[in-house]
Amino acid sequence: MRLFFLREDAKEPPSDLKLPIKPDSFQHAAVLGAGAMGAGIARILAEKGVWVRLKDIKPEYVARGMDIIRKMTASDVSRRRTTPRQAEITLDHISPTTDYRGLKNADIVIEAVLEDLGTDLGPSQGTPQPAEG
Repeated sequence: MRLFFLREDAKEPPSDLKLPIKPDSFQHAAVLGAGAMGAGIARILAEKGVWVRLKDIKPEYVARGMDIIRKMTASDVSRRRTTPRQAEITLDHISPTTDYRGLKNADIVIEAVLEDLGTDLGPSQGTPQPAEG
């Protein structure tokens, strides 16, 4: 019985938790990295009505990410989890790119790039850094 109440209490955030932005308050997002994780994040955001810029460093990476998203939405349609029209709207909310145009309009940026531990550059390789000063 105690486990039930602990689980129920865990469903609600603590009352003293203060989030700087509300999850429903952003309409534009950017996802850096079009791999399996980045594609999945972009799809979920798009399903929720958020306009998404999906960015990666090579066109073939972006194309692969969009293929992953198309397969996931097609699977949802075939399983009747969503309608073909909703799947089309989801895909329309995703804008794939290899450059940084449009990323300044993002309310939130999510980094989902693969880290190469063999290099000194880390996951933000190719990501513009804020100017110091």
